[in-house]
Amino acid sequence: MYKDEDGQTYYVKQPATSDHARNEILAGALYRLAGANTLDYHSIEDPTTGNLGVATKMKDLVADNVSQMTTAQKMEAQKDFA
Repeated sequence: MYKDEDGQTYYVKQPATSDHARNEILAGALYRLAGANTLDYHSIEDPTTGNLGVATKMKDLVADNVSQMTTAQKMEAQKDFA
């Protein structure tokens, strides 16, 4: 977890390779173009290794487990699954 100077919190991941990070960011962009409700992905660079990582903005959740979701929320979420 990382919080920037504006108070925005991010979940930061360092995949095994920079190619893995590029793949995740590209997949998120493609899902978004297809109309899926995706996270806001950002590429980041590890200053010590130069490898790419992935950061996503944290969002407040209505429910943090599917068991806490209403039927309508579950149906809305299902739209983003193939």
